[in-house]
Amino acid sequence: MKKYYGYLKLWEVSQYLGIDLEEIEQMIETKELPSITLDGDVRVPWDKLEDWLDEEVDESELGKLGKHLTDVKEKDVKAFVKDEKSTAKKTSKKKK
Repeated sequence: MKKYYGYLKLWEVSQYLGIDLEEIEQMIETKELPSITLDGDVRVPWDKLEDWLDEEVDESELGKLGKHLTDVKEKDVKAFVKDEKSTAKKTSKKKK
């Protein structure tokens, strides 16, 4: 079996995001989550996953993503979203 560095297996994405494997598979089927097929196996490129989290996932999607998390409380997700919005505003001001 070949090893592909920089590409995550679906179970690894599941653990990283804290989402059930079945949900990850559904997100890939609906093209919600970026993926690639290598030698017949579906993988998620690490850099694309990070880009997706940083750029493609807006506040409402973060909320949906947070609902999939089993070990995180809703108030913690809301606090995270608020912190991320604050950081994004600061970064935006620095670029100007």
